[in-house]
Amino acid sequence: MPDYIDRWAKAFSLQKDKKTLDKYTPATVKQIKVNGGQTDAVQARTTITVTNRDPKKCPPPKFELVVTSFTSGTNTATVVAGRDVGTPNAIPDDVFAKIIASSRPIP
Repeated sequence: MPDYIDRWAKAFSLQKDKKTLDKYTPATVKQIKVNGGQTDAVQARTTITVTNRDPKKCPPPKFELVVTSFTSGTNTATVVAGRDVGTPNAIPDDVFAKIIASSRPIP
């Protein structure tokens, strides 16, 4: 798993005891386009299984974490996005992809 997604996954999966991590899938990494198809980006995804959920507070059974990086001027921009998975009001795949693809560099 690439280091950058692993660090974010650990941060998002840390339980209340601040020692235990929820399990997360190995990252999938792929090339995508952002900025209306004009900018190449690298994207990594992992899914975290929420183990100590309180049904009264309605946390999702799973949480998808997506880290997308691309060149922005002379720097690298990184967009970290997440969404609930397995809930009735979860953001649909196509909408989530459009949100991420709308990222754009600052010249």
